[in-house]
Amino acid sequence: MKKIAVIIQTPTYGGPHNQVFRLYEPLKQNGWETILIMTNEAGRGIDKFDDLGISIYQLSLHRLRKKLNPIYHIKYMYHFIAEVKNIKNILLDNKIDIVQICGLMNFQAAFAAHSLNIPIVWQLLSNFAPKPLRIIFTPIVQFFANSVMTTGHEIARQHPGILSKSEKLFEFFPPVDTIEFTNSVQKKIYARKLLGIEENSFVIGTLGNQCNQKGHDYFIQIARKLKKINTDFKFVILGTRVITEVKHYNRSVIQIAQKYKLFEKNYLKIIEPTNRVSDLIAAFDVFVLTSRAEGVPTALLEAMSMGLIVVANDVGAISEIISNNENGFLISKIDISEYAQIIQNIYENSNKFMRDNAVLTAQKKFSIEACVKTHIQAYNYAISNNHEKS
Repeated sequence: MKKIAVIIQTPTYGGPHNQVFRLYEPLKQNGWETILIMTNEAGRGIDKFDDLGISIYQLSLHRLRKKLNPIYHIKYMYHFIAEVKNIKNILLDNKIDIVQICGLMNFQAAFAAHSLNIPIVWQLLSNFAPKPLRIIFTPIVQFFANSVMTTGHEIARQHPGILSKSEKLFEFFPPVDTIEFTNSVQKKIYARKLLGIEENSFVIGTLGNQCNQKGHDYFIQIARKLKKINTDFKFVILGTRVITEVKHYNRSVIQIAQKYKLFEKNYLKIIEPTNRVSDLIAAFDVFVLTSRAEGVPTALLEAMSMGLIVVANDVGAISEIISNNENGFLISKIDISEYAQIIQNIYENSNKFMRDNAVLTAQKKFSIEACVKTHIQAYNYAISNNHEKS
């Protein structure tokens, strides 16, 4: 049994955590056991892993921040060597064969693995980092990584130089449990009961952490515009609070929604889904994505697996997922009026063929089996590549 150490620095449960959760058992069945090294910050969703039996190590892991205050960067540099040492100790104690790094700027893990000559699989999961930082830091990824994984071709393209080493590039889509994420009339009724929404409502929803990246401020502007057109609509945001963004979210989303009285008569709800995503998302008729930056968001794939109509802006590698007017609607940029018009058109038409196409796309491209296969290919290549370098 080979051992993988997955290192995640992000403080809230998101795509990388979901990937570990869904791939743990299938990878183990194929001879790869995962341990998880993660930050000890609040809001990490660690309880989701309790039943897996996965070994979890929580460390203080400082990260580079988009802050002008130099104190953040000073703390990062001050603690860097100690955090590398802590990771090295875990890797040695667990006799790790592969280190999987999640995110562009996860450098402590890279230094730790490299110093121990452990092969590195580096995952680039989004275009969240500004372009200048991608230009600066991607060469570091190229130097350390024995193989690179990206969520789609576009994310690889947006990290300069990654495509030039195509032999060690493995593109993948986040895994979706296409059995869990199926819909039915009964599930929809139950979900709306859980959310306190009338059965005959037309529900427009989104799913994503309560942070600036997910663009929920745009979502409530869509809700505000459609409120003037159709009173049958209901809007739902399913999202976990991000401790570091509470003040910003309150100011840019909640207070604006209050200003325009969007919470009245349950027209808009903001709910933390905990571990009930597949139960609650079944309430939706339309899934809206308004993110400022993405790779391929798992929530979008889950919505398609549920047979929801998806309306998303063209960000990250989403254009590799959605074929406009075939399995969803793709918007070239954030345009509140265009979102509103598309949603109104969906309300007036059944779009059954589009729902069916979305489900077929999910089953074909986003299955756990397909994701496991690509990961194992990347792991084997990394080991082989590391031997060649030695």
